[in-house]
Amino acid sequence: MKGFTLLYASLIVSLILSVAMSIAHIALTEVLLSSAGKDSQSAFYAADTGLECALYYENNVEATGGARFFPYKDGNDLVGSSANDISSNLECGTVSPTSVLVNLGANDTATTTSKFSIQTSSGICFGVVVEKKKRDAFSTDLYIESRGYSSCDVGSPRRVERGLYTTFSH
Repeated sequence: MKGFTLLYASLIVSLILSVAMSIAHIALTEVLLSSAGKDSQSAFYAADTGLECALYYENNVEATGGARFFPYKDGNDLVGSSANDISSNLECGTVSPTSVLVNLGANDTATTTSKFSIQTSSGICFGVVVEKKKRDAFSTDLYIESRGYSSCDVGSPRRVERGLYTTFSH
């Protein structure tokens, strides 16, 4: 009889242990899912910040001296800001770009691409690509793509990227 009591006790402990481990696994999965949702939301807000920053500078002609901020090529002439002007004048929040690249096309119908990235001290990172193409004497086509990241650490396995883009002519 003493052997059966030990066997029943072992079975009951095993059953309780399996239920506890199952509950712990479910709780851990829920924590990871909620963390992924938070990271996704942070990345989306970072992408939105980059898009809004680019739109602000492109459309706020008072802040840019009466001209469109991001450059485009009109024949052989550059219209708008240079990479140095973008780097020294653009500020999102209170942070200036960590890198700026302006790539002019080879002919007067080529697209001009401006890229900038910003990394804040709070760990928010985003990169923005602004492409402009002169349509005619009075308008240009504008494409803005912003990619936000939940972490500035490129090697992080939990890093989430979200992107937004907009197009219009002005």
